[in-house]
Amino acid sequence: MQYTDQYNNLIDLGEEDMEATIYLRAKPDGNPYTIDDLKELLRQAGVKHGVKEELLSRIASENLTDRAIVVAEGKPPVDGKDGDFEFLFRTKIDSTPKVMEDGSVDYLDVDLFEKVEAVGPYVNVFIDKEHWAQSVIREMPKNAKKQLENRRTFIDDGFCDKLKANLYKAPLLLLYEVFADMKQLDCDVPTVTPEKENHLRLHVRVGQHSFDINPEWGSFRLFAAVRPVVESNGIDFPLDGMRFGWRLGESALMTPQESDFWQSFRKRVEKFSSKNEKITLLVSRLEMGSFFEPRASNLESLSGWLVKSLAADHLDPARCVLFTGLEYSRGKKLHDFRNLAANTRSEDEETRMALACATYESALLGAEPFVKLWDILREFSVAMRQGGDHARDALAALKVKYKSIGKILALYSPNSAERTLFERISALSEALADEFKFKDDNRLAFGVLNDPLNLSVRELREKFRPFLKARYIKDHELKNAREILSKMERMQPDDAEYPVLYLQARAMLEDFEILKFKRKGDDSEEVIEDDALAKLKKSFGRLK
Repeated sequence: MQYTDQYNNLIDLGEEDMEATIYLRAKPDGNPYTIDDLKELLRQAGVKHGVKEELLSRIASENLTDRAIVVAEGKPPVDGKDGDFEFLFRTKIDSTPKVMEDGSVDYLDVDLFEKVEAVGPYVNVFIDKEHWAQSVIREMPKNAKKQLENRRTFIDDGFCDKLKANLYKAPLLLLYEVFADMKQLDCDVPTVTPEKENHLRLHVRVGQHSFDINPEWGSFRLFAAVRPVVESNGIDFPLDGMRFGWRLGESALMTPQESDFWQSFRKRVEKFSSKNEKITLLVSRLEMGSFFEPRASNLESLSGWLVKSLAADHLDPARCVLFTGLEYSRGKKLHDFRNLAANTRSEDEETRMALACATYESALLGAEPFVKLWDILREFSVAMRQGGDHARDALAALKVKYKSIGKILALYSPNSAERTLFERISALSEALADEFKFKDDNRLAFGVLNDPLNLSVRELREKFRPFLKARYIKDHELKNAREILSKMERMQPDDAEYPVLYLQARAMLEDFEILKFKRKGDDSEEVIEDDALAKLKKSFGRLK
């Protein structure tokens, strides 16, 4: 392509418009060309980038004419770099048991799955941050682009700082915020549409599942997309101060501290199948489901996990001495504690039930705590069998011998405050760790419990408040948000659907944050000005 002006000066742009060659004719009046003349000539030819300013100055100062000079060169296009990712955990684990020197096999030290730490996303995405920034800048007006020519370092540094400080927010949202913070930017922050632009998304395949990860997604929206993989594989997924992770065969929202416990528990017990001989023997010997009469009906479903926990610690069932003589207490044929309770004082029965529940749940902590509480329960139960004041005397003796008994009874008393399973076993481990020295002390080292999981709908409504008043949110979106909040307010936090609605609401909040930039909105309410109201009164009379 070539361009010629009134003086027959020629600009040749080459075959691919990647190079501009100028051929100047001398002016009729003999005056040299100025730099402005040369720039205007290039502008009329459509040359905007890659201009060699120093060379133009030389052409003007030396009046170089009647020769071909390359005055601008474009950057050749290069293939874009595909987004890739690196798993921050082992995807292939050698679960072969270690053969010991004596020929035996160590089944304890076997890795069956990888524990994932919640230090950010599990997949570290390596997409060039400059690529995202350029995609946004490309949508800006020309004057705004010029303002950003020397601000690339500022943009990159600001973007990186926001990414480090906001692990759970959408990357593109943080980039939009960087541009919004630039005071000298005299235009609206432009946005991109990753759902329509394939090069802006990350394409991931995990097993049979494929995902397109959108950089406008925060952690809650990302979780909604990958939840099937998270639940089917028991992955521990971080969500802004909480985690969605495995708990006794199911997945649920929980605190990071609770998630750490259940992940460790799972790693310990899942080495053993339900067909393990030791498990079968423990189930037959202890008959925990009917013997302990757990006070909450949902505890009965724990029995399988409790027995697997004991088997994982290689508990010999013979260490749990049977309660002999129970069936002939007071000359009557009694088959279980239910029959015995009819002839027992209520306070003694409450004590036995508290010790039974503590023993039952201590199996989650391992064999040693369980055996210790089993012996205490057996000692008290034998005293109950003898009738009279034997149970009261036995309890007094146990409290003298074990200082933790008072804490345990208070924890499992019918009048105690309602606690979750994890809160109870945390308090139980604290009581046991203070008094007993077990072989695996680190299993009882919970430390100070963090605040319980906060899924307050009141706080959630406060987060929604700016968006519920904003003009850029559409009616159907406002309706959906209000319906979710209203439904949560009519529920109790322990309702099965409550966490589901909470996750949906948090994902909706992330969408609203993005929409603020995409629809060029603000948080201001629609206000009727005084002068506009006065005009209405004048036109329609006094408003009553």
